[in-house]
Amino acid sequence: MAQNINRLTNRHLAMMELYLQGKTPNEIALATGGNAVVVRAVCRQPLFQDAVAKRRRSESRTQGDADASAAAKAQVVFDRNAEGAAEKHVEFLHHEDARVAQASANAILDRVYAKGGQGQGRAPVTVINAEQLQVLNLALSEDRLEEDFAEVG
Repeated sequence: MAQNINRLTNRHLAMMELYLQGKTPNEIALATGGNAVVVRAVCRQPLFQDAVAKRRRSESRTQGDADASAAAKAQVVFDRNAEGAAEKHVEFLHHEDARVAQASANAILDRVYAKGGQGQGRAPVTVINAEQLQVLNLALSEDRLEEDFAEVG
């Protein structure tokens, strides 16, 4: 394949899908009914490389949108539960274990006086990923269930 390809065929697009999945030239050749030498040559073609780069940029933008959406959802969860978290820290101020009480006092003071140099009265920003958000939601759900059982019992 000494010449450059002028357009991507359906077979080239199938190769690109497999290429983007991280498949080897041998695996791509096996899946598309070609041979590894041809696959390598196609994958080196400027038109093919341009199409791969365009696809990766598109996927990157989509992932960025998903990350922003997850961060916005996390902010809503934090906003809804901030008062409860503050109340929990206040409860822990009177905990029988002095270390727990001290940690809670430190956390409250850090929030009030904005430890970390982010300015008077501003709490530090916490960035979490989608998996951490799921864990947070699970923990909050379990906490609510424990409170419901405590009220029933």
